Amino acid sequence: YEVVVRGLHAYGYHGVSENEQELGHRLTLDLTVWAEGEAPTTDHVRDTVDYIRLAQTALDASSERKYRTLEALSRAIADRVLTDFPLVRKVEVRTMKPLPPAPVVVDSVGVTMTVERHAPETILLAAPRGFCAGV
Repeated sequence: YEVVVRGLHAYGYHGVSENEQELGHRLTLDLTVWAEGEAPTTDHVRDTVDYIRLAQTALDASSERKYRTLEALSRAIADRVLTDFPLVRKVEVRTMKPLPPAPVVVDSVGVTMTVERHAPETILLAAPRGFCAGV
């Protein structure tokens, strides 16, 4: 199932220009996570992804340092979500910058980053010749 946070407003010091890095800019974040929890049957919040905690995690990740690109910022948010929420198998982060300082007039620019959790590698070990388990 999916857990969604739409229209999360953040303020960050991200951008290519020194001016953006000093003055900052408003950002809008949309998060979608694909979770594998038992909440649909247990009806317990502990068995799902708490969307308030998810939103706060994204805000925290976006304010820890300055990024020049929205791509790097979006990836940092996605990585933090995967680290902090073990039930999440995939995360999509859309980072939009409204009215960017640019020589063209646009409502917003942005990036959508999708990152999947990779299953740990399984290493199969061969038993020594003549070895019989359970004996």
